[in-house]
Amino acid sequence: MSGGDDALLFDGRSAGARVVEVEFSGQSLLIRSPGEDVRSWPYSSLEILDRGNGLRLRSTTDADCRLRLSNALSDQLFRAAPKVFSSGEKNRGQLALILALTAGAAAIGAFLFVGVPLAAGPLTLITPPAAEATLGANVSGQLSLIYPRCEGPRAQAAEQAARPLLDRLYDSQSEPFELSFQFVDTPIPNAMALPGGYVMATRGLIETLDHPDQFAAVMAHEIAHVRNRDALTGLYRSAGLGLLLDLVTGGSGLGQQIILLAGQATSLQYTRAQEARADEDALRQLDASQINPTALAHAFERMQAWTAGKEETGPVEIELPEWLSSHPDTARRIERARAFGDRGFAPSLSQEEWETIRKACFD
Repeated sequence: MSGGDDALLFDGRSAGARVVEVEFSGQSLLIRSPGEDVRSWPYSSLEILDRGNGLRLRSTTDADCRLRLSNALSDQLFRAAPKVFSSGEKNRGQLALILALTAGAAAIGAFLFVGVPLAAGPLTLITPPAAEATLGANVSGQLSLIYPRCEGPRAQAAEQAARPLLDRLYDSQSEPFELSFQFVDTPIPNAMALPGGYVMATRGLIETLDHPDQFAAVMAHEIAHVRNRDALTGLYRSAGLGLLLDLVTGGSGLGQQIILLAGQATSLQYTRAQEARADEDALRQLDASQINPTALAHAFERMQAWTAGKEETGPVEIELPEWLSSHPDTARRIERARAFGDRGFAPSLSQEEWETIRKACFD
């Protein structure tokens, strides 16, 4: 037994410490304090917290309290219960292992979420077009689960009516990909460029636009994404999360499939730089194809009006068109498109062709 100031008890309720007496019995460390019952801390419950000036420890049976022992009492505890000290070494070893695993996880996370996105552009450049086309076919097939393709005689007639216009905007003979186009049945006014030359336009888009040149402008914008291979870059940017999900799912490939599908279902969120470049490329291509570039401004305005109309119905959350959700400031885009001026070109489609396109999804 020992007294004096060799042992101090911090009870977790008061700020100060109390001088206590300790005794090392066969199985427990006993703590006696005037006016209190004897505390019994089994040796198996003891955890060493600090080995600085003396020894600081606690018991899992008395979690709020801390006990500081002098060096002399620490030696007595070692003689009475040496396993307490070996468990402390074990705890430090476990802590070192946890720290090492944490550092490893941080390094993996940095590679997946920083390294892979930074390498997205270079990876796109070295990806063969044939491989990208195969990926695009895969993504297009997956998207059919969310955006069913408009089918039937009217859809076929609409795609045929749109084809000459698409050929004016994109010459497949001189480009790395064939352009594959289809209408999909969803009410959100939107258009999507997938990897490998796949382009989709929604029912909501052709219902919202009111002139064939507006449709041509939207297609020119998406075709610019095709030329710049922006969709593939976006998928590489998302690959870090997909790889992490693959680790969780045992390397089944499910993680990558989730990312591919989710990335396309949320309209392939491009960066602002990619969007600005697609706008500029579209305006130049429209002008070169003798289609009024100002139609791009009109298309933006029509989709803005659609969004405003939905918001007026009440405080319900709506899905914004891709072009208006996270893209560059729409007002600036409209201003830039208007700056090209109206060239006085003839409409890009006849009224009959335009009406055929507008009925694509109504079989």
